[in-house]
Amino acid sequence: MKRLTFVLIMIILLAACTPKPEQVKPYVDQTLTAYPTQTSYPTNTPYPTNTPYPTYTKEPTQTAVFLTKVVTATNTLTPTMTHTPTPTPTPLHSPTPTIPPTATFTTWQKTAEAVKATNAFFAQYTVPDRRDFLTYPDKLKNQKLKMQCRIFNVVGYRDIQCYITGTYDAFYVSMKNNFDNLYENEYITIYGIGAGEHCFTNRMGNQTCQPLINQAFFTKP
Repeated sequence: MKRLTFVLIMIILLAACTPKPEQVKPYVDQTLTAYPTQTSYPTNTPYPTNTPYPTYTKEPTQTAVFLTKVVTATNTLTPTMTHTPTPTPTPLHSPTPTIPPTATFTTWQKTAEAVKATNAFFAQYTVPDRRDFLTYPDKLKNQKLKMQCRIFNVVGYRDIQCYITGTYDAFYVSMKNNFDNLYENEYITIYGIGAGEHCFTNRMGNQTCQPLINQAFFTKP
């Protein structure tokens, strides 16, 4: 109840204090006149104009150069095709045989080759067992024999009689070629072919048989 009474009192006071419209109007007009109109804003400070964005400038050269490099690189990477020659088949058997060149030797090489060949030739002739040679000469037929000889008789230009060096065991030799430089008591080496026995009449008129070396040649020490 007190609150209601307080509200009513406030309403009455506000009504008594509220001025009349005709009293308020001069103040309102004065107030409106005092506010500047929209056109009264100063014109010396215009709103700043928007700065235009810078125009877009292309990068003409950089892109062009890049494209040029790419094209050049592509051309470089393309290899040039090389035609591989077709191999010519080699026949299995050459119709024309290849003849090796003739070997040429120096003087000392020729000498060495000659010595080698000579040694190989003489190596074919072997010294037989003396007992077989004297007792069973037919066992040595057609064999290449080598014997040391001391000449005790020269028979013409092709035949000689020998003692086996260091003994008085005699054998007969028939040379392949004639000779004219052999003498009694001379020492030589005989090379020839075993031919069994040679039988003849000696100076005393007796029949004698001796082992025979045929087709012989000799060397001197």
